[in-house]
Amino acid sequence: MDDLRKVKIGFFGTPTFSLRILKALNSSFANIKYVVTQAPKPAGRGKSIKFSEVHQWSNLQGLEVFSPINTKDPDFIKSILAIDVDFLVVAAFGHLISEKILNHPKHMSINVHASLLPRWRGAAPIQRSILNGDKETGISIMRVDKKLDSGPVIIKEKTSIESNHSSGLLHDKLSEIGSKLIIQAIKEIYLGNHKLHLQDEDSVTYAKKIDKKETKIVWNNTADYNQRFIRAFNPWPGAWTNIRQRKKLRVKILESEVVPDKNSSNHNEEPGFCSDQLVVKCKENSLKIITIQKEGKKIMTANEFLNGNTFRSCFLE
Repeated sequence: MDDLRKVKIGFFGTPTFSLRILKALNSSFANIKYVVTQAPKPAGRGKSIKFSEVHQWSNLQGLEVFSPINTKDPDFIKSILAIDVDFLVVAAFGHLISEKILNHPKHMSINVHASLLPRWRGAAPIQRSILNGDKETGISIMRVDKKLDSGPVIIKEKTSIESNHSSGLLHDKLSEIGSKLIIQAIKEIYLGNHKLHLQDEDSVTYAKKIDKKETKIVWNNTADYNQRFIRAFNPWPGAWTNIRQRKKLRVKILESEVVPDKNSSNHNEEPGFCSDQLVVKCKENSLKIITIQKEGKKIMTANEFLNGNTFRSCFLE
């Protein structure tokens, strides 16, 4: 096993999910030859340049970091091909990677994907699994092929999606599983003990990228669906609605619970009606708001919101 410490790894990744994977690789193999992450972008109200968490951590570790604006840039590709690696690990990088780079490692290019492939190929598997009401999800470690998330699976592990899981909580659970599985997969490939399992193309579903335009709550949906909707978009980008009083107030709802019609005084109201206790009628049953956030303000509990505002029953839209 001492030879495994010598395994040379290249890494492509950008968000927090990627960082946990990178830390596990660095701890287990301590031979990260380079890290590629998305170029820094303006962020926040001041639009100051913000480096990804992967970039910041890698700099602190003294790792060589590339952050190309264009991953097809010939000079960037040439720089990567000049560095010999045994494995290329991809975890939520966010851009397509040149086939030349994918074919370069001595052993294999492998991807850590947050679903049980072939279900939920694509950019947003965590959010789509919650929104769809899936009872389980997991991590798949697969060989990277040219087509999106289509490569044969080396290893995968299931986990349940609990009724209180936001995408933030599920993200953390899956990144923990992924950081364990990627080490196991590399060991199996390096020692020649792995198997490649082709994906069933008839079972493919796609997790399209989240568009902020789709995150407005529609109160004419059922309470069960809207509760999943709120969980799926917590913490980002946040499910939102307008409180219609003297003037519209836009708020994000981050946590909620279903209130059956038989237990709610709202049962005869129209969808969108919100009681003075922040219980909102839906197409079927109601939702009690647990945490809420005004635009640009801190997250509050429902009680904190009610204590700080003169709030009467109204409609949300």
